[in-house]
Amino acid sequence: MREVTILGGGESIKYCPYDTKEIWTCNRVYKKAKRVTKLFWMHGFKFDEDVDFQVITKKTYPYKAIIEKFGDYFTDSVCYILAYALYKGYKKIKLYGVEMNLKRHQEERPGVEFWLGVAKGMGIQIEIGEGSCLMKR
Repeated sequence: MREVTILGGGESIKYCPYDTKEIWTCNRVYKKAKRVTKLFWMHGFKFDEDVDFQVITKKTYPYKAIIEKFGDYFTDSVCYILAYALYKGYKKIKLYGVEMNLKRHQEERPGVEFWLGVAKGMGIQIEIGEGSCLMKR
């Protein structure tokens, strides 16, 4: 089964077991991670650091194909990562450090939960790290 772990910058990143081949993250979270295979750099300045993993930018992201297949609801970088995982056919998605429990996440959380709902509807297994308020009331 194709599995991917998605890392955010929250506290539960420390509980990530790094037990999947694919470890994806966004923005500067890669500096906190023990291992990364793909970085999504969707906002801000050009990424020009020398790293040993693939970097996906707005320029290289298959945005048109993804919105044609799933729709267009991106409230933060984690949404782009989740949509990409669905587009690529992953069957299990693990999230660590994606708590979405701070006040600044109030506008971002619905988008992340939308993509998790799409994933569940597709029969994809979702594992959410402790401390996250995703998919909860």
